[in-house]
Parts: sequence; structure tokens; C-alpha cells
Amino acid sequence: MNAGSQFNMMEARAALSTETYWGGTTDPATHDPSKFRYLVHMDNGISPENPQGARMIQENQAKLGQYYVDNLAELALADIVSGSLISHSHQKTFKGRMGLILDVPAVDIIVSSDRDVYSSYSSRLQSAINDIGIMDPDELLAKSRGYNEVVFSGENARVAGLLYLLGEWHGRNATGPDFNFAQTKARELDIPLVTLTPQTR
Repeated sequence: MNAGSQFNMMEARAALSTETYWGGTTDPATHDPSKFRYLVHMDNGISPENPQGARMIQENQAKLGQYYVDNLAELALADIVSGSLISHSHQKTFKGRMGLILDVPAVDIIVSSDRDVYSSYSSRLQSAINDIGIMDPDELLAKSRGYNEVVFSGENARVAGLLYLLGEWHGRNATGPDFNFAQTKARELDIPLVTLTPQTR
């Protein structure tokens, strides 16, 4: 390979990183309950850098469901963000009531799995990267039974909308801010708000 062709490939990859979003996702601004696909980060309300996050949630010391929503600049600084690919036919997500609908460049996807890869544990994440890699989005949705996990860099993620889950999550009440907060935040950020109900999830 000569230097010229190598440079052209690098240019092509750079263009891909900014123009091609992973997952075949749809636009929440034109949400169709019968046909949609979103990459969502269900915000648990704590900084991913906080090792005591689970305890803080249990002791109500953290704002549930509002960390990245309230700190969008932090999203671009995050090396690792965990999300799920959902669709009209597979709507199971990680815990939480509210989340961000994101467009993420294909080159920023680190790993995708039809099950939880426990990405907060670095050793398990590395094993998933080695053993699973990046599944095709269609295959990922077809194989997912519970929630799947997609791990990506937040550097170039674009916030496309806000997701709010009504009712219960896997038979349990979901935690997070109330619907009025979600409506207010969507207006502040000037992004569409998509709701899913137990009947459609």
C-alpha cells in the first residue's frame, strides 16, 4: 500500500466517523411507535467516575436519572458509555425511567452484546471486546431476550432525543424523575421527548 492510498483510507475513515451513525437508528423527531430503533443511555443519575454510585443510589444521595441530562458536556468527555439498542419489537432497557437517545458514530462503538457485559468492570469489558466484538445491529436485536448492552465512546455522541418510560420496568417500578421534569428538560434542550408504555414495551 502506498502512502497516497493509505492517506485516502484515513480520510475515508474520518468521514465515516462523523457521517455514519451505528445501529440503523431512526429519528425520534418523527417517532413512529410501530417502527423505530434507538440507541439509548438510561441515565442512573450518578457520575460514571463514582465508585460508590450504587450505594449512593440506595441511600438517596444521588439524583436519579439526571447525571448526563444535567451535564451534557461530560458526555463528550466519557471514554466509556453504556447503552442499549431498542426497537419497536424489542424495547427492554437497563434500569431507569429516563434516558438519552443518542446518535453514535460507527467507529466509536467499542463492543455490543445481546446481554449485559458489565462494562463498569474493566476486566469483564476487555473480555467482551476480545470474545464478542461488535455484533451486527440486526443480529443484536434478534438475539436479545433481556436488555442488550452497547458500549461506546461519548466523544462524538449526538443527543437526538429524550426517552421516558411510563409504568413498570420488567415488572418493577422504574426509578427516576417525574414526567414533568422530562417534559421541561426536553424543552430546555430543544429535543424530542419519546415515551414508551408497558403496553408497547
